[in-house]
Amino acid sequence: MALIPAGLALVLVIIGLAFFGIGRHEKNKHIAMQTWPTTTITITSCGNSPFRRSGETQDEVNRITVFEYSVNGHPYKVTSTEYLGWASQKSATPVPYQPGQTVTGYYDPDNPQSFSLSREGTDSGSILAILQWVLFALSVPFWLLALKMLFGSKTPKAA
Repeated sequence: MALIPAGLALVLVIIGLAFFGIGRHEKNKHIAMQTWPTTTITITSCGNSPFRRSGETQDEVNRITVFEYSVNGHPYKVTSTEYLGWASQKSATPVPYQPGQTVTGYYDPDNPQSFSLSREGTDSGSILAILQWVLFALSVPFWLLALKMLFGSKTPKAA
């Protein structure tokens, strides 16, 4: 019977370790981005695109932006989709880029298909670290319960 709480605790620890690994990867990527070379990126299209999920009665909006750039003579074309939210709230959201506009971007020299318009990156690592510690903390009662069930007092039952 002690296997059930121990199993739940183990699942929480494994998920916490996964969050740790993802957060570590994001942090390392953020550090590496500081040295990524620059390139000129041309926006070929940028627009808001409404869509409706099956069974829903209200539209939602994605912003779809197409970027083109070249690295060492090799052309790259990347399409980025950003979820904006419900159409009633975001239908008038202006697009940040105009077709033909050029911006400075940063590309990963090991994978030029991966680029960013900012060297700042996202700070998802701190959120993942918080989730990791919350999951580890949540696993403690399950470990304690499993230990109590496994090594708890074995009082003989009265006849």
